[in-house]
Amino acid sequence: MVCVWACSAACKSPAPVGASMGAGGGGDPDAAGAPAKADASTLGLVLPEPPSIISSTAEAGSYPDNACGASPFSASQVPVSILLVIDRSASMSDTYSAGVSKWTALRQALATALESEKQNIAFGLELFPYSDDPSPGMCALPVGAAAMQVPVGPGPTTVPQIIARLAKDPAGGTPTAAALANAYDFFSGAGRSLTGEKYLLLATDGGPNCNPNHAPCEPSQCTVNLDGRCASRDGGATLNCCDLPSGYGANYCLDDQATTEQIAKLAAIGVKTFVVGLPGTEAYASFLDRFALAGGAPNPNSPPSYFKVDGAGGIAGLSAILSTITSKLITTCRFQLAEDPPDVNLLNVEIDGRMIAQTGTDSWEVDRTTRPPTVVLKSATCSRVKSVGASSVHIVYGCPTILIL
Repeated sequence: MVCVWACSAACKSPAPVGASMGAGGGGDPDAAGAPAKADASTLGLVLPEPPSIISSTAEAGSYPDNACGASPFSASQVPVSILLVIDRSASMSDTYSAGVSKWTALRQALATALESEKQNIAFGLELFPYSDDPSPGMCALPVGAAAMQVPVGPGPTTVPQIIARLAKDPAGGTPTAAALANAYDFFSGAGRSLTGEKYLLLATDGGPNCNPNHAPCEPSQCTVNLDGRCASRDGGATLNCCDLPSGYGANYCLDDQATTEQIAKLAAIGVKTFVVGLPGTEAYASFLDRFALAGGAPNPNSPPSYFKVDGAGGIAGLSAILSTITSKLITTCRFQLAEDPPDVNLLNVEIDGRMIAQTGTDSWEVDRTTRPPTVVLKSATCSRVKSVGASSVHIVYGCPTILIL
């Protein structure tokens, strides 16, 4: 969360009076283009309460001059959109924890998170595979406008629709690359009208397959083998379950290259991808790492680079992972104020509760070429925020700028 604070001589402790700021792109602070606007939304599935109902989040002792206090200094909101791309293959029916299936656990965790944040974020849903046919092929996916079970739209409208769609039981294979291609078509087509920050959250419990054009593969690239579902011959010889007359075939070969390419295409049009690996993806950890890095939104607490979920924590553990994804999403180094401050020499910056001096290794400056001015994080401060993000950035007005700590 980014709060914009303003100080006057009225009281001793500053309190948030502006709105929050959503995450911007992680580009260089000196790059051209519009900077992020201060907004009322932390990007993700779990957000703090709006600042207007928070009484205070800073100690007076944080500032050398305890005589400064609060006065209004508001900010504007940047829209946030997240497309949920959810694996509903047959293996999602397997047990997750305490007798609960992976599908039930994911559905409950998502329902809780989406319901709490529907006022702040635009959500959409694509399930893979998916078909209204009660007996679909293992790799069935709609095409065109029908590919999005719920197109990205305002949370109050789309969240009930998403929860309803999640009631459909799992079935089929894992056509991940094809689902991501549909997502790309959406964001580059109907979704181009979406403004602000755009994200995709990919949640899967296995390796991607279902590429009808995949060449024959070895057991080490066969998802049936990698999942431990391929029986051995008498004597222990390993079968290749992607090369049998039983009907498995190359459709079950690992489709990692096409999946990585689709994620990179999304990143190229400004859509970052979070990768969540549910139980069942252990054999695919190196591939999920590649997906996460290609998506531009890796786990800041890597390794692994993707967000790994295990069954030990139950549904609460899965919910915690979703919260982790969204708690460190301020990754921009440019924060444009909502209006011109009376005196730029009365600005201060605090990141995750720590005051940042304007000079030194950790530093920031004011770009006065924009109107209103833009606070630009520099040096180690910018590098840290871009690499691991920040839960909160407070821009405070009214107290003399701290030059050295």
